[in-house]
Amino acid sequence: MTPIRITHILPGLGVGGAERMLSQLVTGMDPLQFENRVISLTDEGALGGHLRERGVEVQELGMRRLPDPVGFARLVAWLRLSRPDIVQTWLYAADIVGGVAARMAGPGTVVWNIRQSAPGPEDAYRHRWSARTAALLSGSVPHRVLSCSQEARRSHERLGYRSGAVVIANGIDVCTFRPATLAAESLRGELRLDPCTPLVGMVARFDAAKGHRDFLEALAHIVEHGHRLHAVLCGEGIVASNPRLARWISDLGLSHRVHLLGRRHDVPRLLAGLDVAVSASRSEGFPNAVGEAMAAGVPCVATDVGDTALLLGDTGTIVPARDPEALAGAVLALLGADESTRRAVGARARQRIRQHFTIEGAVERYARFYRSLVRSDVPQGSACRT
Repeated sequence: MTPIRITHILPGLGVGGAERMLSQLVTGMDPLQFENRVISLTDEGALGGHLRERGVEVQELGMRRLPDPVGFARLVAWLRLSRPDIVQTWLYAADIVGGVAARMAGPGTVVWNIRQSAPGPEDAYRHRWSARTAALLSGSVPHRVLSCSQEARRSHERLGYRSGAVVIANGIDVCTFRPATLAAESLRGELRLDPCTPLVGMVARFDAAKGHRDFLEALAHIVEHGHRLHAVLCGEGIVASNPRLARWISDLGLSHRVHLLGRRHDVPRLLAGLDVAVSASRSEGFPNAVGEAMAAGVPCVATDVGDTALLLGDTGTIVPARDPEALAGAVLALLGADESTRRAVGARARQRIRQHFTIEGAVERYARFYRSLVRSDVPQGSACRT
């Protein structure tokens, strides 16, 4: 049987949620059934080398800005030469640039992939502009649209996207993210804390949508109540040299309570070492960090954005977004429970991920979706009307 040829197009290959999901997808699919190629509009980033090591062909266009007419012409030429069965684009810039290029190149089903809830006022203007432009093109460029969450689909339909996107939730690697008996002691040792110090944490890049200010204000509320906990923050931009973050921490009197670890390669260990994992996001599609903490057996407190409540089910605590006091109260409630209760909550959380949100399950759902596109012979001259 001839493999289904799929070309994935992304703006870049950094370490964001979409890029990591792509990496897990293309390395997890059966190579006898699917032939995956990845094109980065910019450079190979942090994941390009990893994909090549796993046998995935990676090409980089080297675009320094979008739009780039020369790079766009090269992309069209590549697609005409390779003639993929499916062109799967990820994130707005690739949806627009890659989608239009794929249409110009000829045969092949174009699929967009929505990776977050629609941008809000706090998001950068360029990001909001890209989303609105994509909404205008959604009725004519893609034949199908995927979404990582129900809320991401609904919010984009409100923005003007054609309705009927297929929802395939992200998957979590439960072998990588798992409970680790010695993680708590190891992490506190690294931070030079007493082994009994309560530790909460949040894994997220520095971005307005991730709610770091709300998390820090919640932490200040907790400290005001005399609790001696510490907090771990890690992700892109979470460093002491970040002036806004450093100023917030100083103004809230948290300089000796907050540990900024930047981008880490041992996130599974960090999560497994926490007493409570927190997501203070103001906007999400599918919160990977919450799912990863759940898989690590850690109780979670998260804001009610995107599909977070659906992900958590009854295994964690949901609070309103932009409400530091509610966030603080939920964290205090979990820290106030005895250790056996927290462990039981964490065990239920891990079991929920294993039952409903594994990476293997997500890969299989993508595979079924791609096979259905080839079998259904999607019309090439018009967008899907569902």
